[in-house]
Amino acid sequence: MEWILVILLEVGVIALFACVGMPKAGLVLAGSLLVLLAFAAVVLWFRPSRETNWWVQVGGGAILVFLMIMVVTAVAFTENGPAENRKALARLPLTQADYCEMKGEPDHVEYSYQKSFFGSRLQGTVIWPNEELEENELSYNVYRSEYAWVLHKIWETETDTMYYKGTKETDPRPWKALEVRRNKNGIATCARYEDALLFLYADTPPAADQIELTLETLNLLKDTN
Repeated sequence: MEWILVILLEVGVIALFACVGMPKAGLVLAGSLLVLLAFAAVVLWFRPSRETNWWVQVGGGAILVFLMIMVVTAVAFTENGPAENRKALARLPLTQADYCEMKGEPDHVEYSYQKSFFGSRLQGTVIWPNEELEENELSYNVYRSEYAWVLHKIWETETDTMYYKGTKETDPRPWKALEVRRNKNGIATCARYEDALLFLYADTPPAADQIELTLETLNLLKDTN
């Protein structure tokens, strides 16, 4: 029974990684699931005594779970190589280079897109080093849905996260939105449209005269009121 619960847990986590755009971690976890199944098969094949079997399951399970966490964490947070960065960069609709001058190549790029019956989510992250060798990060999520309650729930959840928790309601007209929340320095922006939501975190945010270009690049102008 314990093994069935562990296996179901792993299957759920694999699905979660796939949904949040971390397929590499999901594949590694799937590999660990095969190892777990093989280990369970060995235990069933040799059929040790009840007392021995209990210690084998507890000890082996603990070791496998520990190794699984270490491997998945290492894979999930490994930086992309140059080829992966270029591939992701080509798929991103918006980067810092679209509204300000950037030199060199980004250190890290992420792109993911998920779509379901309830809507879609576009996620992008670009970390670009500047002349002071500090990180210049641009990260954004664009949610779209025809269901108002879905967008409302996402809005409540995202505006309570670390990046956007300190934002305050401000004039929505520059962003052509129904509602906009920003922090004091404009690094974090939350914009609500009729059928879409934008959550944008930028160390170098778009200037006032670049907001419309940003919205056009993210295909949000059609969602303006």
